[in-house]
Amino acid sequence: MDLLLTPGELERYFDHVGLPYKFRKEQKPSLDITLLTALHTHHISTIPRHVVNIITLANGTRWVSDTGFGGDGMRKPMPLVRHHITQNVGPQEIRFDYASIDNATNTSPRRPEVWIYQYRNGPERPWNSFLCFTETEFIHNDFEVMNFYTSKSPDSFQTVTPVVVKFLREDNEEGVGEIYGKLMLVGGDVKENLGGKTRVIRSCKSEPERLKALQEFFGMVFTEEEQAGIRGRVSELLPN
Repeated sequence: MDLLLTPGELERYFDHVGLPYKFRKEQKPSLDITLLTALHTHHISTIPRHVVNIITLANGTRWVSDTGFGGDGMRKPMPLVRHHITQNVGPQEIRFDYASIDNATNTSPRRPEVWIYQYRNGPERPWNSFLCFTETEFIHNDFEVMNFYTSKSPDSFQTVTPVVVKFLREDNEEGVGEIYGKLMLVGGDVKENLGGKTRVIRSCKSEPERLKALQEFFGMVFTEEEQAGIRGRVSELLPN
């Protein structure tokens, strides 16, 4: 099996996400959930990307790491166990169900079941289903097709509503991080959740205002050519 990243590329990646030295190869860390959690936490707060990864550790347990789903995504790896509840940011709880989805057309007794990611904003709230996945491995071409649909289809909210999520990380004395909150930009609104209720902290009314917010809150700076790329599109933020 070919390596996806060379040792040098891995080191540059670890440097970029700020992975503490204690987890580097030369320190011979255990390939366990502690290392996986550190990778997830430092990745999600630096370069989040929405891909479901199923990891099997040496002890046989299976975990899911998805570092770019969005504001209601997992802040640390979750055990791939049906109805095991994991505490997320603030009062939010998350879990996996394993069941058939309602709009599946196969009604046979052997109706296929899928893993379903669910969340609720408190123990008294009902569970909400967000996404589902199987254990079939996807390759690069599969993701290209999926990305084309979400970026072009008029039925996808992502073609009309820019969404940015930044998970906020706090490092301890050893440099190991923990997610304590998140910043989000949805359309023209900048939202903040520090472990409680999400609140709007700024509403942008134009592209210059949104560009300023992206730089101030998310550290994103765009060239003049990049700024012009949104002009004339349905996602452009125009004053009322």
